[in-house]
Amino acid sequence: MQILKEEVRERIVAAAAREFVRHGYRQSSTRRIAQRARVGKSNLYNYFPSKEELFSAVTAPFQADFRVLLDEVTDHLEGERLRSDVAESTSKSIASFIRANRDSFITIMEGSEGTKYESFKEEVIAALANHFARYLSKKPAGDFALRARFMHIVARLFVDALIAIASGAAKDEEIEATIALYLAYHMGGMAQFY
Repeated sequence: MQILKEEVRERIVAAAAREFVRHGYRQSSTRRIAQRARVGKSNLYNYFPSKEELFSAVTAPFQADFRVLLDEVTDHLEGERLRSDVAESTSKSIASFIRANRDSFITIMEGSEGTKYESFKEEVIAALANHFARYLSKKPAGDFALRARFMHIVARLFVDALIAIASGAAKDEEIEATIALYLAYHMGGMAQFY
């Protein structure tokens, strides 16, 4: 029986992270991952019996940390997030997290189809929509179902904006600056509903 080495495992995970962010889960190739990690394909399977287990090794730590961030961002008193100092703090928290986890963020949000994480983006959108709706006044006028659908659209746009920022920013500084601009825009628009 072969003794598994942590350094080899780390190379495989790093190579898989690059592969998954470029190609998503479905289009990723264990052959390319093995080549990038400088191991044989059969040796890769000694460390990770399936591509999904490898995907999980790459994304599971991020998912747990992101849920903590989401709780932090949405855990506040009514109207508090509309204050500029709180918005700035929220912006910095989100930007710092995305800078530190950019590839994992893009991978799990855009490239997890076919894995147990494929619903993660929708779960995040639903959590944000519930958060927005919780503090929503009677605007927009209409029934609760209309307001709930509207908040779901707002939450989807928010998540898609973060993905676009993470994917398109050339430098880490751009992530923070662009998220700050987007949050100011988002919160300015949301203020009319509170």
